Amino acid sequence: MAEKIVGILGGMGMEATADLFTKIFRATPVRTEQDHLRIVMDSNPKIPDRSQAILSGQMAEVIARLQETARNVERSGADFIVMPCNTAHYFFPHIEEAVSIPVVNMVEETVRSLRETVPSVRKAGVLATTGTIKAGVYAKALSSRGIGTVVPDETDQDAVLNAVMAIKEEEGHEHARDVLRGVAARLVERGAEAIIAGCTEIPLALRQEDISVPFFNSTEILAKTAVRMAKEETSEPLAKV
Repeated sequence: MAEKIVGILGGMGMEATADLFTKIFRATPVRTEQDHLRIVMDSNPKIPDRSQAILSGQMAEVIARLQETARNVERSGADFIVMPCNTAHYFFPHIEEAVSIPVVNMVEETVRSLRETVPSVRKAGVLATTGTIKAGVYAKALSSRGIGTVVPDETDQDAVLNAVMAIKEEEGHEHARDVLRGVAARLVERGAEAIIAGCTEIPLALRQEDISVPFFNSTEILAKTAVRMAKEETSEPLAKV
């Protein structure tokens, strides 16, 4: 069968979107330029802050903008959609209902990769925006696979969010790395046997070598999933649920 066209619902934030695009083409096995995947994208930085929307309960505009952008990606010819924003996955059902093509759930793919890579894992630490943490976006997915969640305390969570915002504003990547490395170490001290980068800005600063336990980069996992689906190399059916 012909390769499927990858659709990216992006812009949340811009560097994270560019990172996903780069990881997709690097994960694609090629011999010539024409072997690369066709990708269509709507990078929409005008979508309001997802974490703030979750925490305030003012979610209507975020939902509307996400749905509008997803429909635009579908109209552009995509066969399925990937979205490099973990916090936006809180709104996943609203995005799915707006389009007739599959939308890949990055959170589920990340947790699936964790379970398959570290079958014995009992607790995973999650570094993410405050909205993602408060809404239990990862906690619910981890619990469904029998994995407990370790999250930062209030002080560390504020530090994580400040680090994420610094990365979004394209400043302080090294400072953010130091902050995130410290928070991750404290999660490990509290029993985390793996660390999930539950925000696509985090792996722009933090690396596996910064952490003493396995580190799961949700952007990288999403990119590899997109390549498998486009190449029809996945054992799971490409069908909308």
